[in-house]
Amino acid sequence: MDGMASGRMLLNNLVIFAPQRAFDERTDIFYFRVIQSISKALSHYEVRLRYCALDEFDSTPSKFLARMNEAETQAAILLGIDDPHIHDLAADFSKPCVMINCHDRRMRLPTVAPDHKNIGAFASHFLFEMGHRRVMNIMCLRRYTMELRLAGIKEAWERQNQNFKDDRDLLTINSFSAKEAEEKVGAWLDMTEKSMLPTAFLASGDFIAAGIIKRFKKT
Repeated sequence: MDGMASGRMLLNNLVIFAPQRAFDERTDIFYFRVIQSISKALSHYEVRLRYCALDEFDSTPSKFLARMNEAETQAAILLGIDDPHIHDLAADFSKPCVMINCHDRRMRLPTVAPDHKNIGAFASHFLFEMGHRRVMNIMCLRRYTMELRLAGIKEAWERQNQNFKDDRDLLTINSFSAKEAEEKVGAWLDMTEKSMLPTAFLASGDFIAAGIIKRFKKT
């Protein structure tokens, strides 16, 4: 961001394209924080930041092109947009574009993305080093990124000669909300014998962790 704002590529207007949920902390805390961090990084410079919601997989090309063709748009960031047609349009445009956490099969644009698989493996390995052997993983698998984290978790289990069973060691939920996590974990606890309870929970998000903690405070 420092180079973009004050280096050789002097920009004054930047558009962030992201799924609608990214603009609400309650629906996607990860992307919301990414947008916050970009805004904070550019706050020291005379850079105007604008936003445009696009569908994650089935975006409207005309909407994207309309924003990109605006005179005020000097560069763009694609955040969590996996539509390959949008990727191609962005790559063919004469304006700079960077992708964050996008699944870009053709790799025509510069991309920044966490190593999700390694994140999952590291988190599991940390718990194993702490002495835990029975770990319940609470995950929302809405995006392929969480599938990669789960793959890393399973890989860490294999390294520890532990047999990961989805029906025993994985509890999936439909969103990253604290409320759903609390309800799902509560229902699972009600049907699980105390002798079979895990010694640790590995949550795939802050709100999920908050929901788990809230449920245990009620016991």
